Amino acid sequence: MESFDYANLIYASLLLGVILLSVLVSRRNQLGQVMKQATVWLVVFLVVVFGYGMWTDIQGNSKLQFAQETSNGDVVIPKRPDGHYYATLLVNDTPINFLIDTGATQIVLNMEDAKALGFDPETLTFWNVANTANGQVRTAPVRLETMALGPYVERNFRASVNEGDLRISLLGMEYLNRFASIQLTPNELRLSK
Repeated sequence: MESFDYANLIYASLLLGVILLSVLVSRRNQLGQVMKQATVWLVVFLVVVFGYGMWTDIQGNSKLQFAQETSNGDVVIPKRPDGHYYATLLVNDTPINFLIDTGATQIVLNMEDAKALGFDPETLTFWNVANTANGQVRTAPVRLETMALGPYVERNFRASVNEGDLRISLLGMEYLNRFASIQLTPNELRLSK
């Protein structure tokens, strides 16, 4: 928050406090009824906030879709409200949601996506170590036969399965380097062959 935002927050809090205090003083004989009304309004407020949060989550999750292809053959991935770029690729003919991560060297699968692709965690050998923002994590090397993004189908990829807690699989430079051009604008990521 900016210092201006803190000043507004303090002012609004003080104003709300004065209003609440004046209501309580003027209705001190009806304190039980005031508390009931305040509880009802608090529940209404919480329902509205919760509903709005759920609606934005539903809208956000519905946008994890296949990338859009332009008339000249580029693949365009829109920026999401959280500031990241997400794409759904067909990996070995299975749709997998990825966070596009230019800071990741490899393609990194979370455990759930690895299972969906037929990799059994019991038979994987977690012998590699990756340094992440959350510290070191063990990974197991795997091979992906095909990856399709829009019209582009690529073959034979090295990838890793993350043994740690990874919310969404990562699409790193191992995949992105196969494109001739990667353009990042404020609202979209454009990939060209």
